[in-house]
Amino acid sequence: MMSLKKFALAALAALGLFAALPSGAATITITAYDYGWYDNSGSHTPTNINTLSGKCCGGKLLRDFFAFDLSGVSGTVTSATLKFYTLYMGSNSTTETWELYDVTGDKNALVGGTGGVAAYNDLGTGKMYASTTFTKATQQGSNQSIALNSLALADLTANAGGKFAVGGLMPTFGNPDEDWVLWGGAAAQLVLTTQTVPEPVSLALFGLGLLGLAAARRKSAQ
Repeated sequence: MMSLKKFALAALAALGLFAALPSGAATITITAYDYGWYDNSGSHTPTNINTLSGKCCGGKLLRDFFAFDLSGVSGTVTSATLKFYTLYMGSNSTTETWELYDVTGDKNALVGGTGGVAAYNDLGTGKMYASTTFTKATQQGSNQSIALNSLALADLTANAGGKFAVGGLMPTFGNPDEDWVLWGGAAAQLVLTTQTVPEPVSLALFGLGLLGLAAARRKSAQ
C-alpha cells in the first residue's frame, strides 16, 4: 500500500520533473525591413538608404525611424537591444543626445512616405524607449547598442506577430543652422530575448500524473 508519505514524495518528484522542463527562452535577431527619416514638413523619400536626426539642409528638422517585422516573435519579450552603425556626426557639438520613441501611427504609411506631418510628430512623441548620449570623437563611425526599457518590452510583447517601429529624435541642437547625425545606410537590428509560457499540454500531463498517483494510492488502500 502506498503511504501518504510515499505519495507526497512521488508528487514532489513529478513536480520537480515538470519544473525541469526547458523554460522556452530564445534570442532572436531581426533586421529592420525599412528605415529612413521625415522632415518637419512631413516629407519622406521611401527610396532613401540612410537615417538622419537633427537639423539639416536649410534648417529642416529631421526625425528617423526603424521598422521591424515581428512575425517570428512569440511569448514575452524580456530584453531588447537596438544595434546600428553610426556613420557620421555632422555636428559642431562634441556630444549629442538621441531619444527613441514608440510609433503608434500606421506603419504602411510610415514606410511608404505618406505619413506626412503626423508621422514626423509621431517619431518624437509618446513613450520614450531609450535616451543616450553620443560622443563625436569616439563614437563616430562605429557600431552602437542601445538597450530598450520596460515600456518597449511591453509594446514588443503586445505587437508580437505584427509590425513594430521606433522613432528617433535629437532634442537639442548646438548650432542653429546645421546640427545632425547620419546614423548610416545600413539597416539596424533588434536583438530580442523572449520567454514562452509552458504549453497547456505540459500542464495537463502533469495534472494527469498527479491524478494517476492518487488513483494508485486509493487502489493500494483497498
